[in-house]
Amino acid sequence: MNYLKQYYNLEVLEVCLLGSSIPPNEFFDLVQAWVYGFAIFAFLLNLIREIQKDLADIVGDKDDGRISIPIKYGEQLSKVLVLLLMMLSILLVALAYKYFISNSMHLFYFLGFLIIPLSISGVFTFRASQRKDYLVAANISKLVMFFGILYAAVIYYSTL
Repeated sequence: MNYLKQYYNLEVLEVCLLGSSIPPNEFFDLVQAWVYGFAIFAFLLNLIREIQKDLADIVGDKDDGRISIPIKYGEQLSKVLVLLLMMLSILLVALAYKYFISNSMHLFYFLGFLIIPLSISGVFTFRASQRKDYLVAANISKLVMFFGILYAAVIYYSTL
C-alpha cells in the first residue's frame, strides 16, 4: 500500500501520456481500486437516500399496497439501517483517506462535504417524525452524493 500511496500524487496527464514509473499492473490496480471505491460509495448513498424517501412516503406506500423496507421491517428498524449504512459509508471514507490520501485539503473536503453533512442527515433521519423531516434528510444525502462524485474532479485538479 505504501508504494501506491507514494505515487498517488503523480500528475494524471503525465501518467496517461508520458508513461509512469509505476508498473502497469499496479497502476491499473490503483485505478480499479478508485473505481470500486466510487461505485461502493455511490451504491451506499443511493440506498440510504432511497430508504429515507421510502420513510417519507410510508403512508402512501401502505395505501398503494407497496412493500418497501420501512413497511416490511418498520420505521424504527429502517432508521437504524440508515444509520448503520451511514456509519459504514463514513468508515469507508476514513479508510480511503488513511490508505490512499495524505493531503489535508482532501481531509477538509471529506469532513466538510461528506462526513459532516452525512452525519447531519443521519440526525435528521433518526429524529424525524414527519414527512418533511425525512425529505430534508434525503436532500442532504443527495448533496453528499453530488459532492462524493465531484470528488473525482478534486482528485484530478489536485494532481496537476
